[in-house]
Amino acid sequence: MQGNGGAFGIDGSIFAAALIIHGSIFSNNIAEGDGGAFSFSSAGPISITGSTFSSNIASNGGAFQESGAAAVDIDNCSFVDNAAPEYSYSGKGNGGAFISNTNGDVNIVNTDFFNNTAGDDGGAFVTSSLRIFVYQSMFVGNAATGESYTSNGGVFVTKGRDVSVQISGSTFLGNSASEGEGGVFTTVYPAGVLLESSIFEDNHAEDVGVFKLDWGNSGIIVNISSCSFTGNRATTGAGGVFWKRLGADMYISDSLFANNSASRMGGVAYTGSNGHWVIRNSLFISNHARSYSGSGGVFSIDLGSVNYRADVNISASAFRGNTAAIKGGALFVLASPSALVMRIEGSAFDGNIAAGAGGALYTWQWGHIDISDTSFSGNQATLVNQPGVDLDLSYIPHSGGGGAIYADNAFAISTRNATFVANEAQGFGGAVLFTTDDEWNRNGVHAWDEARGIIHITGGSVSHNAAESRWYSFATLDLFLLSSLSLSL
Repeated sequence: MQGNGGAFGIDGSIFAAALIIHGSIFSNNIAEGDGGAFSFSSAGPISITGSTFSSNIASNGGAFQESGAAAVDIDNCSFVDNAAPEYSYSGKGNGGAFISNTNGDVNIVNTDFFNNTAGDDGGAFVTSSLRIFVYQSMFVGNAATGESYTSNGGVFVTKGRDVSVQISGSTFLGNSASEGEGGVFTTVYPAGVLLESSIFEDNHAEDVGVFKLDWGNSGIIVNISSCSFTGNRATTGAGGVFWKRLGADMYISDSLFANNSASRMGGVAYTGSNGHWVIRNSLFISNHARSYSGSGGVFSIDLGSVNYRADVNISASAFRGNTAAIKGGALFVLASPSALVMRIEGSAFDGNIAAGAGGALYTWQWGHIDISDTSFSGNQATLVNQPGVDLDLSYIPHSGGGGAIYADNAFAISTRNATFVANEAQGFGGAVLFTTDDEWNRNGVHAWDEARGIIHITGGSVSHNAAESRWYSFATLDLFLLSSLSLSL
């Protein structure tokens, strides 16, 4: 059909109190314009229940397109194999299943989206609504297939400002944006994001395996609770699970992150912005920052700008078997001295590996770090290639330093009842290496002696760590205090 709405269309010249679709099937409809099955341009609400949309095609909104609806409610429906191709009739290709420009909410409940594709944004849908609510729904094999880095959101993309995204009890499996960003979704200037009791598995994109938060204001809350993220990946970019550009506050609790990877920074997450991080009772297992520029097997936090500030609080969490091709097998942090406060409490860092520096944790120009009741065991800083890590040994300037922690330009560090057991560094610092500058030469004995810092160690133990120097501090320190510390070979 030429124009919009392959099966039917309602435009603004027709007053529609509401559009209600129930128990219907729309299959193999085609529109040269928008909305393969139907197009709706009116101020009334849309309610779709118990219906199936399959193999419909349009330039935008493979199954349907709406503009101006008061709300869109989709319940107990199925969207399968719908498409908005990149090289379609109008050459747009947004929203494989639907495109929504509602002034209200989009509510998706108990609905399946399988194998929908868009040539540009939103393999399943694109929306500019103020609130997206997804509950007990499945999204499998949806894709933004465009051959451009601007083809984003394997499942959905938000186009408006101040959008609230809430996802609960849902599954996202094998969705992709192969040349763009956000294997599941991207959102710009969001009002907030809540992900709870949901599964995200084997999603991928060139940049950001699951979701990207792009721009926004400070104080926005992103809450992830009781979720599982496994096998997601950023194939050539950063952020195996998410990328936080905006100044949002991150709360992560009771969640699992396993086998996620990024080619560059942040096997789980990358951020270059300010905000608070609260991570509680969560597991981070076998995540990887793989390539020669890969730092932060789990988190890569880059606060290089003096205008950015962050507080990071980690408690009752475990980081196991994570790897980075360069720095920070689990955590990589870059910050100006006054920009960051990190507290790690009641947590464990076991068997993490950085093929360059900082087996568990690498920091540069750190602000303040407080570690209490936390164990570091079997972590390694080694110049040996690890499985699945694409390491360019000639690129690494730090000679395998800091089996557990490499604090470069240390400012203020305190540990209480922390244990360091069987960590290993091929260079200096089997357990911990403190230096005063990023400068390092091949003889391993040179650094600029400029920075000053405070190190305070109370309680805990250091045992069976191995390196050229087991516990090595190469700095000019204002204060170095040891109290009730057990040291053993």
